[in-house]
Amino acid sequence: MYGLVGKNIQYSYSTAIHKLLRPDINYQLFDLSETQFQIFMQDKNFSGLNITTPYKERILPYLDSLDVIANKTQSINTVIKRKDQLVGYNTDYYGFEELIKHHKIDLRNKVIVILGSGGSSKTLQRYIKKFTKQLIVVSRHPLDNYYSYEELRLFPMIDILINATPVGAFPNIDQSPIQLLKLTARPKIVIDLIYNPPRSNLLVQAKELGCKTYNGLWMLISQAYLSQSIFFKEIPTAIPAIQLYSSFNKSNNIVLIGMPTSGKSTIGQMLALKLGKTFIDTDWEIEKTWGISCAEIITTQGIDAFRAYERSIVKKVMTSLDCVIATGGGIVENSANIFDLSHFGRIYFIDRPLELLMPSRSNPLSARREDLQNLYLSRISSYRSLCDQRIANSRSLEACCNLILEDFHAYCHN
Repeated sequence: MYGLVGKNIQYSYSTAIHKLLRPDINYQLFDLSETQFQIFMQDKNFSGLNITTPYKERILPYLDSLDVIANKTQSINTVIKRKDQLVGYNTDYYGFEELIKHHKIDLRNKVIVILGSGGSSKTLQRYIKKFTKQLIVVSRHPLDNYYSYEELRLFPMIDILINATPVGAFPNIDQSPIQLLKLTARPKIVIDLIYNPPRSNLLVQAKELGCKTYNGLWMLISQAYLSQSIFFKEIPTAIPAIQLYSSFNKSNNIVLIGMPTSGKSTIGQMLALKLGKTFIDTDWEIEKTWGISCAEIITTQGIDAFRAYERSIVKKVMTSLDCVIATGGGIVENSANIFDLSHFGRIYFIDRPLELLMPSRSNPLSARREDLQNLYLSRISSYRSLCDQRIANSRSLEACCNLILEDFHAYCHN
């Protein structure tokens, strides 16, 4: 029996990854309290384990020996039982190294900040110190060589910021270890070891500031390969790592924003059909949920009431997976909507030129050409700043759809 040991780990992809790498493996999640963890380790009723928060350091007393990296970091995330002896390994070190290589991140002589001082942080510290002496570790419980979160705000320069805490992991996706806007320095690169959601609260903030952002999915997959080579004395070869990585990214949502009559709903349905995803239209969801048309809500209850309905639908669908979500034209008037949809989705702005947009009597906000023009001018900057990718829609809808498919494919592999 194999599995992942941790606390509050229902969000983990580990079971899916290990079963894809080795379909016959009996791999389970062991979500354990402190007392349950002690009993579990004493019983030794397992063949091999992966270890996650908060037990990467607390497992040390139960182990009989450690590999070299585990001994140096005093952080364990893989355990194998050999003749009733428990041997601890640190495969996170390899996983982080592979993440850095895959994304071609240059650590040399950079000012690097690590948030957190637990087991994951100790692993990262060990690796990063090979490349730079300008390493700042931030902790809620600062020691002599750690800084507090308040002190971090004073640093004049940060090249790379890495979150090694679980703050912001599913289901608590509205949380963040820090608010980037409150820092004096704006990091150029932000890495969050969290992979669920694919874009954590911290990474959404970083995206809005124009930072390059990376999550921990490649690290998770890479360390899983090494873990299985320890469990079974062979490296899994059934699925290449990039294929596994891409398959998880493909489940992310495609979110379409843009003006009324820009083609979002039609393009969205085409994309959903081509990709085998579920199609969601936020305006249609409003009408289905409350049994009244969007136009009637705006006319009888006012635009503020409509925006409240819209916000409710965004909250409802934001954690959906494997969807194409077409949004109403005014979704960007509350940037929190895009913030929420960004956690599990890539945002595409369907940019149809103003002269090709059509007034519509079914939309009280853009029934006249003048109204449509005013809306366009008031929203265009938000569309541009809040999207991940602008897609020009001045040709056929099929061509626009293909541009999104091309970009989404590249995104899934990068």
